[in-house]
Amino acid sequence: MWLRRSSLALVVLVGCGKRAARPGLDAAVAATPPRMADAATPREKAAPPPYGADVKSLRLKRSIVVRVEANADAKARGTVAQDTRVPVLAWAHGKGCKGWWIEIQDGGWVCDRYLEASKKAPTGVELPKLKPGELVPGVYGKLKEPADAYKTAADVVALVPARTLAGSVKLRRVDEVEVDNKLYWKITSGELVQASKIELLAPAEFEGAVLDGRALPLAWVFPRVGKRLGGHAWRTALPVLEEQDGRVRVAAKQWLPVEDVRIARAAAPPAGLLAGEKWIDVDTDQQTLVAYEGDRPVFATLVSTGQKKWPTRPGVYRIYVKFAETDMNGQMGDEEPYSVATVPWTQYFAGDLALHTAYWHDRFGEARSHGCVNLSPRDARHLYRWSDPPLPPGYSMAHGIVKYPGSIVRIRSSAAPEPEVQGYAKRVLAARVGAAPATTADDAPEPVQVDRSVTPSN
Repeated sequence: MWLRRSSLALVVLVGCGKRAARPGLDAAVAATPPRMADAATPREKAAPPPYGADVKSLRLKRSIVVRVEANADAKARGTVAQDTRVPVLAWAHGKGCKGWWIEIQDGGWVCDRYLEASKKAPTGVELPKLKPGELVPGVYGKLKEPADAYKTAADVVALVPARTLAGSVKLRRVDEVEVDNKLYWKITSGELVQASKIELLAPAEFEGAVLDGRALPLAWVFPRVGKRLGGHAWRTALPVLEEQDGRVRVAAKQWLPVEDVRIARAAAPPAGLLAGEKWIDVDTDQQTLVAYEGDRPVFATLVSTGQKKWPTRPGVYRIYVKFAETDMNGQMGDEEPYSVATVPWTQYFAGDLALHTAYWHDRFGEARSHGCVNLSPRDARHLYRWSDPPLPPGYSMAHGIVKYPGSIVRIRSSAAPEPEVQGYAKRVLAARVGAAPATTADDAPEPVQVDRSVTPSN
């Protein structure tokens, strides 16, 4: 016989304990008075409002793709989840919608076919959903050995597996089932895998530093031997007061060897940046990341970029798509194949390379990925919510385009201190200096050639 154990359904995260407030984390969908659009694209010029004055928002009856224009053939701007209540900014008639196209964000349109009027204020939930106190959405594990995956409990009893999982496989548990006195994980594919063959993963609690006016450089203790240095624990963040002769001074009379620290240093912004624009600087030598608003550093942390075998390619890129959650799988060279389930807070910036959560290790400050920039769960979530393109509550995905670009991600090293601009970051730069219009007609990110054998890398 088989029994269903307690469900792992998730609820909205309601707080983050007593950690310091972080810039941009509390952004909400604001109620904006309805306005008529201008005469651009196929927008209406003098039509009456489609909703009464008492309507404050529209509720989505299903998940909907947001378009950059009032046109079903227009490029996608993002995806909004069911039950999100969105504001009404403008309305228009256009191709592919028998009713009204509704603008719910600047340059973001949805057809009213799956909308219903609401007298409640616009609101949505942060995605992915978290339980209070969770670092990641749910429970994760990795296979200890090859394991059969079954479609149903009846298949388990009949010993008829749908497939065999092997290699470096990481799974997310969405439920737990007992079949013939053995526990099975129900994973995101809906299949059942025997729990005894899965090792639970404990996501790292490490988090970077909100600078809040503090100056760079900032050093993290990273001893070559042991877990403490000069009375400081591993990865303790300390101010760098002075650098001299291969040492850094972190207190009035305390010096540490540079080989035993990771240092985040201030860097000049890339070309074409707007005043106050958000951007990210990754130093692969130091394994550090600094987030900036204009020339002001606002956040710094440790990361894990590509190993020597699969280095993270230097360049000035822009985030072209953000996913609340996504799966990653493939095979790198002669390594065993890998499969990573539902990686939260993922931001792609160059082909298959992304900033993303690594819930399977706690070695931030060391190069250990297949080319991506690994972040701790707290840091990945923070940067995902802070960076452009913005994701209002209720959005599960967002595209960066030339007119509304994603944040710059600069990957640099001592060997490549001033890397080239690549991908659609080149078109954004060209549009800003007047060499090309910032239209939506050619906003698909340019392919970026990266030395990878699969997509995506982790």
